[in-house]
Amino acid sequence: MNPISAILQRIEVIIPLAAGVIILASLLILRGRRKKNIAPSDLDSIKVISKEEGGEAAEKEEKKISGEELSKLETKILEVLRAKGSLKPYPIPASKEGGHYLDLAGISEKDARTLIDSLIEKGLVLEGEREFSAVACPICGSCSQVAMISCKNCGSLRLNEIKYYKHACGFIGPESSFRSESGLVCPQCGSSENIELYHRKYRCPDCGAEFEEPSLTFKCGSCGA
Repeated sequence: MNPISAILQRIEVIIPLAAGVIILASLLILRGRRKKNIAPSDLDSIKVISKEEGGEAAEKEEKKISGEELSKLETKILEVLRAKGSLKPYPIPASKEGGHYLDLAGISEKDARTLIDSLIEKGLVLEGEREFSAVACPICGSCSQVAMISCKNCGSLRLNEIKYYKHACGFIGPESSFRSESGLVCPQCGSSENIELYHRKYRCPDCGAEFEEPSLTFKCGSCGA
């Protein structure tokens, strides 16, 4: 499977100020209202921006925002932003979404993305810098991927790793030439000291090819593609 890249970007939250009044305070009054469903996409980091940074566009947006309904979870996100100043996604191994906002305890990765998309539609957030990218399935979009090595020549997944050792006397050979009943012993001088791993190679049992760097392929842990 040829994976795609799930981009996790930074987004900026615009919360305009007018006459010294923080609009967030009025937004918090609108708790418990209807939640708007939006398809989830990439994770982003978010931060609060004042009216001075938003400019005239922020002043126009203020009138629009003040009359909108925010769900309890949307309000919770704004409260966390007000307290912490910013939110960033962090990579989570085997996660379908690739990462999560650790400060949003109690909100799933999928719901967090949906809520942020809702805030984007309301004009509170803007896309910003990319935080990180994760490998995603081109079929289902899941970031839960298993990395597998394969033969560069025939694509077989049944590779054997061959370790090469080096002794202080200068002899270099595969592990099989050093292996003895008592452990690793240099076949050239008979010493069992100062033997170190020199490098690795991979051998394909299907076509016989040998190489130092195998190809890398991915299998989706969600849909199996």
